[in-house]
Amino acid sequence: MVSMVQSPDSQYYSPETRIILITPPPFNEAVRAARLAARDPPIALDRKSGVTRKYADAVIELGKELNVPALDVYTPIWEATDNGDPKKLEKYLYDGLHPSKEGYAVIYDLLIQTIETKFPELHYDALPMVFPGWKDLDWSNARASIF
Repeated sequence: MVSMVQSPDSQYYSPETRIILITPPPFNEAVRAARLAARDPPIALDRKSGVTRKYADAVIELGKELNVPALDVYTPIWEATDNGDPKKLEKYLYDGLHPSKEGYAVIYDLLIQTIETKFPELHYDALPMVFPGWKDLDWSNARASIF
């Protein structure tokens, strides 16, 4: 997938495209298992925490191999929850699998940090304004001053 946009030989080559790999967060087996068991009909647990950890490690390694930044979302959430305490994981994963508001806050902070260090030209502080600031609008003809 990375070579699709990075290789000049690819029909999808896009030298302007920036890629950041993102690991999965840890997941809460207990909450996920309970939610799946509550379905009608019940569904067996469809993943394991240890596999998710291996997948996260593989994403980090792939980033190193391809010289592509990789966001490690797994480790900070794992550490913030005392190494995956199921009760504490509930704060970061609303259903045991998908990030909650707090989980997305961790992802956002890491993403902005990565953009700032790896692609500073794309950091929000470096981007030009698309529209004029409100104080620069011609309020007698606002539409004309925007377009």
